[in-house]
Amino acid sequence: MQSSIPSSHDHPLAAEPSAEPVLSPRAVALVIVALVFATFGEGIILGLIPAAVPGIGLLFGKSAGDLTWVNTTQLLSTAVCTPVFARLGDMYGHRRLLRVAVLLALLGAIACAAAPSFGVLLAGRVLEGTVAAFTALGFGIVRDRLPERSQRLAMTSVAASLLGGIAIGLVVAAEVYSVSHNTRAVLWIPVAFFAVSAVMLLTLVPESRRRARVRVDWPGALTLSAGLVILLLAIAEGASWRWTSGRTTGSLVAAAALLAAWVATELTVREPMVDLRIAARRRVAPIYLASLTLGVAFFGAQTATSTFLASPRKLLGYGFTLDLTHVALVLLPGSLVAVIGALAVAPLARLGGHKATLYTGCAAMAAGYGAMALWHANLAAFIVTMCITNLGTGIVNAGVPVVLAERAARTSTGIATGLFNTAKGVGGSISGAAFAAVLTSIAIAHTSVPRQSAYVVVWLVCGACALVSLLVVVTATGRDREAAADAGADQ
Repeated sequence: MQSSIPSSHDHPLAAEPSAEPVLSPRAVALVIVALVFATFGEGIILGLIPAAVPGIGLLFGKSAGDLTWVNTTQLLSTAVCTPVFARLGDMYGHRRLLRVAVLLALLGAIACAAAPSFGVLLAGRVLEGTVAAFTALGFGIVRDRLPERSQRLAMTSVAASLLGGIAIGLVVAAEVYSVSHNTRAVLWIPVAFFAVSAVMLLTLVPESRRRARVRVDWPGALTLSAGLVILLLAIAEGASWRWTSGRTTGSLVAAAALLAAWVATELTVREPMVDLRIAARRRVAPIYLASLTLGVAFFGAQTATSTFLASPRKLLGYGFTLDLTHVALVLLPGSLVAVIGALAVAPLARLGGHKATLYTGCAAMAAGYGAMALWHANLAAFIVTMCITNLGTGIVNAGVPVVLAERAARTSTGIATGLFNTAKGVGGSISGAAFAAVLTSIAIAHTSVPRQSAYVVVWLVCGACALVSLLVVVTATGRDREAAADAGADQ
């Protein structure tokens, strides 16, 4: 019998793996290639959209503040979709849900590329929020079907491919725009990647065998969605002084009530969407808590940095007057450094342990953003600061999922790593709404154009969040060498 409130790490009714033959080395290699390509497509989206943001603004006549919603809507979708898809993957098969996620992302990419209005483009970005589930579902397949000697390589490769996709997305975006001078042509690029990825997942990847026999917590998903939507609107509209203080306060109270109801739901239902008890465990709680502020550091400055690069210096006194091609090329070195950071996780962990590796990544992000706030008048210096920031991003983004996956039961790998993406998405979406308000409210008189100081505020807040993440991770308890034993005890 299950306890009244079971842990996602302990499912006595979990399905036993069927007696299937062990995958051959060739089959293992093909699985890794297919999963890497799927996550690579996720990276394409993450790299391409920030570079395309200035062009999207011109296409639909939107201000820098409005354009932050291009990322915020996708991050909000990520916050909800990731735990739902991860849980469904643990229940019904990670490959099955990965296929669904890729197809929804494909539809979203088509909607963005063909969007007749800004609203339709945002709807497409909501569908693209499923890309954040790729990593969690891929890790579930890796833990279930690949031999242990191949698992760490596979997980590290998947994480690194996300960052590699960001770099390649920038290169392809720059080349396509330089030839076509058409933002829509750039937005069609992810469509091709997701279509190929769907074919590879249909033909090369086996289904995971273990099942967690639980139910989907739809009330929890709906409550979280409603609470976050109202919270983001309250932050964006209230901080921009578009609403009266009473209406904003009412919205914040409603959001707080819904989120409190969500916490109560997750603590009382037998099979929660987000098992807060897993997140509260001493060995992982600091990592999950830090993921909220890491989401701000990862995503908060993306749109702002792109619009800053594209800002006309002669007219505004800041920026570098770059078109989409040159924005992409300027962002490229930082993306390549992020890949190097991701690939450095394994050797760094061997030298100093996983916690020390995460410390290094958080410290690099904090230092990079601080330098960006100080030295943003010279393009070369600006690129250096972005490289420092992205080095930390690569280390943390690749290091955290590996740590969490190794400390999770095999039937809970999807939801354990999915919680990381959920927390990042929540942090990123909240910061997106807040920074939209900053860029809108700190504006040149009688315009919607941000002052230079608005961008400095964004970078300083992101740096402060990276520093807070570092301080939180430092409180993590336990030793790295105990992780495997802990995960094994849960299985």
